[in-house]
Amino acid sequence: MKDLTIIGAGPIGMYATVYAAIRQMSVNLIESMPMMGGQLTALYADKYIYDLPGYTKIKAKDFIARLDEQIKENDHDLVDVYLNEEIVEIVKKDDHFVLKSNKNKTYQSRTILFTVGNGVFSPRKIGLDNEDEFDNILYSVQDVNLFENKTLTILGGGDSALDWALMFKDSAKQVNIVHRRDEYRAKEDSIEKLNDSSVNQYMSFLVNKLNGTQNHLDSIDLIHKETNEIVTLQQDYVLVTYGNITKISDFGALNLEKYEFGYKTNRVLETNVEGIYACGNAIYYDGKPKLITVGLGEVPVVINNIKGYIDPSAKGKIFYSSAAQ
Repeated sequence: MKDLTIIGAGPIGMYATVYAAIRQMSVNLIESMPMMGGQLTALYADKYIYDLPGYTKIKAKDFIARLDEQIKENDHDLVDVYLNEEIVEIVKKDDHFVLKSNKNKTYQSRTILFTVGNGVFSPRKIGLDNEDEFDNILYSVQDVNLFENKTLTILGGGDSALDWALMFKDSAKQVNIVHRRDEYRAKEDSIEKLNDSSVNQYMSFLVNKLNGTQNHLDSIDLIHKETNEIVTLQQDYVLVTYGNITKISDFGALNLEKYEFGYKTNRVLETNVEGIYACGNAIYYDGKPKLITVGLGEVPVVINNIKGYIDPSAKGKIFYSSAAQ
């Protein structure tokens, strides 16, 4: 039996694994996808992250690689990692939990930590009837060289849309960005850089029609929300950055209390089920920014409290980062 089972191997789950190993806890880290990193790996592997301490910028895949190295450096044979496996049911026993997976395997654990981000996710699409017919409408970037000397249209107005536009503005033949609002929802410095770039911006426009043949999209028709002006954009690829549709799981009959976008927890990040905790984008509270750094900061809070829960003699014993191990 493990001290802790962490469900979700995104950046928060990976760092929680590191910290738990530092506190000498045995851990199962279980991830439904075939690789670690969550959405950073699945959707944004080659996208730069600009707001991590100590890095001017770092690609998402490189950050995940650093966390992977940290797990291997600190596990001390305490950590087991299971990829491409989904926990479908959790049953609470007297002093532990039994977790059942989609591979007909069971795990026993004294405590559980949800670091599942926003839950199971799928990309939010444009919403037009013939959208699924075209192979060159993309919802993530798997190969940054794909757009070299190509015309790329990016749909969306958040940080991801602007970051991709700025990344590809020099390598692509032309980059267009289409946003349904008259203001971006992105970092101020990104907006300033975009305005100083060669990226064509179409504000307050909606995608009205998709034009193409034989599974290849040739152009899109845009319509202005107020003037009804129609603009046709020719392109080689369309990248949709509307975010994801997510689902928060109950893992059977646990009756976990939830908000629309995450589990409810108390101040030590424990759910309404004793012994089950959550952090990162798996939880919500008023005023919480959905940032990687916020989730990373919640990790010491939750792991130290889990350590005190399973070992009352360790309760309140929190060591400084610079303390000798």
